[in-house]
Amino acid sequence: MMLLLLGLVLLVGAVALGYVAVAGVPEARVSKERIAAYSVAERRSVLTRMTDTAVAQVERLLSSRGWRPFSASELELAGVRMSAASLVVMISSFSGHRLRRRPPAA
Repeated sequence: MMLLLLGLVLLVGAVALGYVAVAGVPEARVSKERIAAYSVAERRSVLTRMTDTAVAQVERLLSSRGWRPFSASELELAGVRMSAASLVVMISSFSGHRLRRRPPAA
């Protein structure tokens, strides 16, 4: 008798797990307005904001002087997937780092 009861409990559990696996867990309906109230706005780091500002300043400087170090087609041909201003900021940040580490003159 005990084995029959255990088999019945296991059968009911298997059917319930099969239903959850196929149909999924029932979800509570929540309006999109309530979800939007708790959503997190996109957060950008200080480094990202500084980089974006530097790229915008370089872009404005390059366009005011009418000078482009590389055309868009040259960058595309080289496989570079960034704007000319982004490339100038990146190269200048690397070269500035190299210049600051110059050994003292003997």
